[in-house]
Amino acid sequence: MAGAAPVAVRYDPAITQTQIIFAYYSNGGRCSMQRGWLAVILLLISVCESKADTTWVQGGYTLGMWTAEHSPYMVMGDIFIWEGPLTIEPGVTVIVTGAYKIQVSSAGCLYAVGTATDSIRFTTDTLTNPDRWRGLVQFNSRDTIKFEYCTIENARADGIFPDDLSGGAVYVHYDVNMRFRHCLIRNNEAAHHGGGVYAENGNLLFDQCIFSGNTAGGEGGGAFIGPAASMRFTRCTFAGNRAAEGGGVANWAGQLCLNSTIIAFNDGAGLWCSTTSAVNLPELHSCGFYDNTGGPFEGPIIGTWGDLDSINFMHDSCDAFGDIFLDPRFVDRTAGDFHLLSMSPCINAGDTSLPRDADGTYTDIGAFPFNIPAGPTHVAGGSISGLWTPRGNPYRIEGNVTVAAADSLRINPGVIVDFAGPYSFTIHGKLLARGTETEYVRFTTDTLVNPDRWRGLRFVHADSASRMEYCIVESGRAVGTDTASWGGGIYCENTSCHFTHCLIQYNSAFRGGGAYLYGGSLVFDGCDFWANGGGLGGGLYLDNAIAQLISCRIFFNHVGMNGAGIAMTSSAAELQFTVVSKNCNFYSTQNSAAISCSSSAVTLIHCTVAANNAFPQSQGGVGMYLQRSVADINSSIFAFNTGSALQFFNSSLGQVRYSDFYGQVLAEGNPPIGLGLLTGHNVNADSCDNYFNILLDPLLVDLVWRDFHLQPTSPCIHAGDPALPHDPDETVADMGAFSCNRPYALLEPFDLLMPCNGDTVTDTNRVCFFWRRSLDADRGDTVTYTLYLRSGNFTWTFPTFSDTFDTVDLSGLVLDLTEPLVWWVTAHSHRPDTYLESAQHFSVCLIGAGAAVRENNLPRVFALYESSPNPFNAVTAIHFDVPRASRVKLVVYDVLGREATVLRDGLTNAGTHRVLFDAGALPSGVYFCRMTAEDFSAVKKLLLVK
Repeated sequence: MAGAAPVAVRYDPAITQTQIIFAYYSNGGRCSMQRGWLAVILLLISVCESKADTTWVQGGYTLGMWTAEHSPYMVMGDIFIWEGPLTIEPGVTVIVTGAYKIQVSSAGCLYAVGTATDSIRFTTDTLTNPDRWRGLVQFNSRDTIKFEYCTIENARADGIFPDDLSGGAVYVHYDVNMRFRHCLIRNNEAAHHGGGVYAENGNLLFDQCIFSGNTAGGEGGGAFIGPAASMRFTRCTFAGNRAAEGGGVANWAGQLCLNSTIIAFNDGAGLWCSTTSAVNLPELHSCGFYDNTGGPFEGPIIGTWGDLDSINFMHDSCDAFGDIFLDPRFVDRTAGDFHLLSMSPCINAGDTSLPRDADGTYTDIGAFPFNIPAGPTHVAGGSISGLWTPRGNPYRIEGNVTVAAADSLRINPGVIVDFAGPYSFTIHGKLLARGTETEYVRFTTDTLVNPDRWRGLRFVHADSASRMEYCIVESGRAVGTDTASWGGGIYCENTSCHFTHCLIQYNSAFRGGGAYLYGGSLVFDGCDFWANGGGLGGGLYLDNAIAQLISCRIFFNHVGMNGAGIAMTSSAAELQFTVVSKNCNFYSTQNSAAISCSSSAVTLIHCTVAANNAFPQSQGGVGMYLQRSVADINSSIFAFNTGSALQFFNSSLGQVRYSDFYGQVLAEGNPPIGLGLLTGHNVNADSCDNYFNILLDPLLVDLVWRDFHLQPTSPCIHAGDPALPHDPDETVADMGAFSCNRPYALLEPFDLLMPCNGDTVTDTNRVCFFWRRSLDADRGDTVTYTLYLRSGNFTWTFPTFSDTFDTVDLSGLVLDLTEPLVWWVTAHSHRPDTYLESAQHFSVCLIGAGAAVRENNLPRVFALYESSPNPFNAVTAIHFDVPRASRVKLVVYDVLGREATVLRDGLTNAGTHRVLFDAGALPSGVYFCRMTAEDFSAVKKLLLVK
């Protein structure tokens, strides 16, 4: 075909129903139409409408433009796009009538760009053409081939040559760039590999494409990537494909990237890989795998793929790459509708680095983003489920709503749920209301327009996976009889769920103004209960429930009976790092403004209970009232409460330890024996009882403005239970809800004094070793010392406790007289357990008892040396040499020439000598030491610094 000319088109406007393209070759000869055209015409019934004529394409070389006006195009032979582009406009249908292919050569190019409303379709009628067509074949092209809003279907790769057996819809042999956007590749087949797409070379990009119902006899039902090929799938869907291996995608050592793509319901594993070498390692980013026969992965895979050890943006479990393994919840996959239902876990779960979807939310996983209509959203009442995002704000609740047991509702950051009347929000299924630190989810009402308020969130046998994070629940009111009057903001019945960083405020109920908990096990982490009110349990009421409160704040709640902060009946609660403050019990002489316990067990660790009140002043424990209950109070602060801090009523069991009580009566009733009797001292040397409790002002930063941190001089610092985990500054736990960042003081460097470096001692002498004191600024900490001596191969240790000297009888040691005796000291501090070596290691000369000093060891001249240390504080050592027995005078003068002290005045034997100058009684300044002997005179400058 080297001499062939392009296809020429003859168009007769008079022909209104059909148009026929004839192929003219260079000799001008005219091809006859293929026989069987009548059967082909019958195919047009389903595709020809009054607006379109039919164009018959005999086969051969073609270029130019195919338009919707002349669609459908009936392909009756192999098409070759040999030179120049073929452009297919939106709305065109290409019907291939037999086992023909559309092939693009190196000089040709194909642009098939449809629109969302006018797509392009490549197909065949499988009834009249059961052998199907042979797909799009790309051998090479200098330009980028583009397919947008195209359907490529019902093709089959089959034949006698290897190149004919793979790539049902698309086959790429040589290097080429291809772009597919919003394309549907479905119901294609390949005898070998790549039922939908096969590429052994080239660079192919797919964005928001669907691969469905494709089949391969070998690998890659949807797509196959060969060793020299690169494919990137972004926001695509592979569903219902089939292959021996890799029903969704098969990667044979090529470059593969899957981003925000669904691979689900495929037969033959979702993703098959031939190798996990670093060069050909597939990239996975926030994909969804589900119900693939053979599992999500097959072949050599990365060990962390599928390990659900992380949480994605929607707080679903995912692997380290953001991949989830949940039902994508298609609208109707059996009918080929792969849109997402509103409760799909794929919504907002895609790669957050991709552009946001049209509704302004994070990208969804899969080819069809779920579009949330713009608000306001009117919710008339009844069952609710799916996803609520800020785009639908505000969600106006205009009737009682319920999340049914089998349903779930996800609420994204920034959503406002506004109640138009006294309606309830009941959860039997799963509620995932997750805001962020800057975008809360708010459940509220306008109390001016709706003075009767709303009826709160009511979790009744709800799914234990329910979560609320960074939510505000406000202005709820529980009204009615029995349970209807319990739990103004939140009511939980036989429900175990988790609340994190939630603000529960301005709610009211007879029991549990902020929250009422019956049965179940609940966790409140970083939550605030603020200005809620009721008869019992202004902030929370626990009834046969288990609750854990971590880093919570319970402020300004009020009741008319008891438990303004927390009330408990037959329950168990653990409070950690929690503040209960400024809660008030009005109009009652009953018990507790802060915490009230009846037949319950309560644990307080690192809590602060302060400035709670009762009017008139309660006879019970304003801080905590215990009736037939057990309390474990550890490393906590009770301060400035009106009335007693603790009231024990038939509650003698329990522990109160390592805590601070100040500014109120400590305890009434039958407290533990000895509680508050100061009989000892704690590690800070403060007076304490037998349980290490202290009665000192905790020195809170600002009680008025609710800053419960500790001032740096607080006696609560480092005074908590040493068995608890250390504070962030790695010190022993502080008391109270907030630790103070005051690391332990380091040991200060210290010097050795005597015997000095170079001194001579006798091996039978009792030698006294002196050193300076090392200081530790921590209150109550004690510095101890250990003296070390080393001679030859032996080292001896002598603990001295807090003394700064020790006398050692050298006669008891095995000394090597041929080497010097080395000595040094270590200082030890016990909070934390650290040590510091002295600044020097001194060496002294050893001589045996009665040994004569050899003359050649004597100094030859008089000499006065620099003192050590210098500058000095209080004591320094002065060394001098005497070559022969002489009278030596050593005097210290101040800067005015006045004599400060005489260190030596008398006959001195030959040798090297040392004297100590103790200037403890002298002021800081400059001094001079003058030595005279015979006709020798010398002066050294000394600097005393105190």
